[in-house]
Amino acid sequence: MKSPVELELPPSQKVALIAAGARHSALVTRDNGLYMFGLALHGQLGLGGDCTDRAFKPERVDLGGKHRVDQVALGDSHSLVLTTEGYLLSTGANDKYQLGVNPDKRSLKLFNFTKIKNFKTGEQANKNLTDQDVKFKKIFCWNLNAAIDDMDRVYLWGILHDKQVKQSLCIKVPERVNSFSVSTAAIGPTMAMLVDKDSQQPCVIGVNAKGELGLGDVEQRKTFCILNELRDKKIRQAAVGRAGFVIALADQVVEPEDNRFDLNNTLAKGTLQNPSLEEMKPEKDLSGTGSQLAHRESAQTIIATD
Repeated sequence: MKSPVELELPPSQKVALIAAGARHSALVTRDNGLYMFGLALHGQLGLGGDCTDRAFKPERVDLGGKHRVDQVALGDSHSLVLTTEGYLLSTGANDKYQLGVNPDKRSLKLFNFTKIKNFKTGEQANKNLTDQDVKFKKIFCWNLNAAIDDMDRVYLWGILHDKQVKQSLCIKVPERVNSFSVSTAAIGPTMAMLVDKDSQQPCVIGVNAKGELGLGDVEQRKTFCILNELRDKKIRQAAVGRAGFVIALADQVVEPEDNRFDLNNTLAKGTLQNPSLEEMKPEKDLSGTGSQLAHRESAQTIIATD
């Protein structure tokens, strides 16, 4: 296809939101309906087990009449929905713990949207919460998911993974980050960025084998680190790709160039390669006691490490 083509929807439907994953797409209409199309092999369209391996046109997803869609976010092989009531629903593959349900069943594939019901507080005791204890207002995903609740706290679950160096950071159950309140987030295959609500500064975590965290090295980060180059800047929006990120400030756009920031240049591209980077075992679990997600009692970890 060389030029845009208008998608076929019922005449009365007007699109309010769009989302794109690796090989599937979604539309949310003004009446809070959800339409999905694209690859369906893993159940990521949520169209049920009778769906073929793909949908060539937008098809309306039946959520059982119980839920209305507020937001949708799509990953590599799964989909995440935020309902107008603040609940989270997921469908698709669970090989990277991305569904937020049944963490002991990585072979699980869901073909219908299912509510995520269990969460962890992320505190030292790491207590359990249910979907009745927390309500969400924003969602973001790739193979790692982020959901911001109505108190501006973020929950993370899934995997950040770099196939080339066989490194992974893993959180099996949706778990809360308690160090700071969050205004927005951006998720990519190997890194995640959260923007501190109070300071509007970006905090990054991830594999970093290509220097995509913008911290000036290729060392993996298991706790969130502030980008020192942007300590005095106010972040408006962020987007993460496969090997880097772009952030929008109040008056300009910044991209990392070989992990050095030029605040007057927006042409930066390229990544650092380090073939001697030490490999670690995949699926290193960051959940559990302490959670290594930089809690309030260990806030000194929220600094960049040179």
